[in-house]
Amino acid sequence: MIGDPYCRVEAEGGEAYDDPSEDLLFELMRDFVLPDNGHLIVEGVGDGGWYVVAALLEDGTYEIEFRDPARRVHRVETGADLSEIANDVIVWIADTARFHRARVAQAQPM
Repeated sequence: MIGDPYCRVEAEGGEAYDDPSEDLLFELMRDFVLPDNGHLIVEGVGDGGWYVVAALLEDGTYEIEFRDPARRVHRVETGADLSEIANDVIVWIADTARFHRARVAQAQPM
């Protein structure tokens, strides 16, 4: 399972990638154009329904929703600095994926 993707990002415009980098998230958000390509979704692959949604708002700022039911996390943030947003998202993805992988590993019999 080491080579299996832990998440997938899909932009409203149809682009989709496994295990996105911080740079890729930055580029996808930089390319947002309302109304046809204004958001992206990053979802865990087989990991309990966690996700992040990044959306361009009409005022040019971004809204980021972080959701992980297993950890009871649900928060929404807004910001304008794409570098900071991409970093926050990639750090949250890494922490969340690590939590879920550890949880799955603990549940498997030895």
